[in-house]
Amino acid sequence: IFRPDYLERHRFILAPDEAFGAIFTWSSLLQNARDLEMDAWNIVATENNLLKVDLDDIVRAEQMNPELAVQRVFLWTSDWIEVKRLVFRKLEVYNEFFDEYKFELRPNVKQWLTVLRKYKTSMCICSNVQRNRMKMILERLEIAEYFPFIVSIEEEFDTEEQMFLSACVKLERPPQKCVIFTDTPTSIISAHEISAKAIALSGVFKAYELRVADATMSNFDDIVVYDIRKLFSESGYEFMDTQTQLDDGSGNSSRSSQTMIES
Repeated sequence: IFRPDYLERHRFILAPDEAFGAIFTWSSLLQNARDLEMDAWNIVATENNLLKVDLDDIVRAEQMNPELAVQRVFLWTSDWIEVKRLVFRKLEVYNEFFDEYKFELRPNVKQWLTVLRKYKTSMCICSNVQRNRMKMILERLEIAEYFPFIVSIEEEFDTEEQMFLSACVKLERPPQKCVIFTDTPTSIISAHEISAKAIALSGVFKAYELRVADATMSNFDDIVVYDIRKLFSESGYEFMDTQTQLDDGSGNSSRSSQTMIES
């Protein structure tokens, strides 16, 4: 599926960056993406005399539907009616604070997204947040224009692998031609499970905890477009089909002269 035809293969040789898909997790773009989520869950915990959650719980809960998180991560209850009540209450609390909450982008996010768009790399953002909420935040942060494709909680995915595969389908790119930007070891493993590449941002986890990623960085000013191209330099669309790069006439593979993130 999504295998390029003859004309597309020729176009991708001339413009290799167009062949790739860039998938961003919610927390890879926002510095404080998990704070509001954790506050909302802890208010629900206090109201119901339940054990409060910590950042590790929130990170694990991101990989599944909230109903499963209540049962498998927070270990609050297995009664389905009670689970639904707690999830609904959390959503109420989240919505109450949402409009006043100030989300913050990681440094140089806009510059990096601008560069990817310049080279026509398709982009998608994934989250377990509601679609209308995601759009509102993206518009507030002035980056909505970069994400024509969104994977939200309405997709009803059970695992992170399903979420990433849904993003690949929306981008119309095979997983082996997609790179996933994330900040957790579990997301890196999920990316590799679907044969995608993973670039990790340190923060919640230290760099050594993210060593299974294909590349690790502290911020988006640590990467250039050519780094993405290098991740796929040894793989093509077919088995044993290497990624072709143009020769610049001097015996070296071509490299765009404008790949650095512009400040």
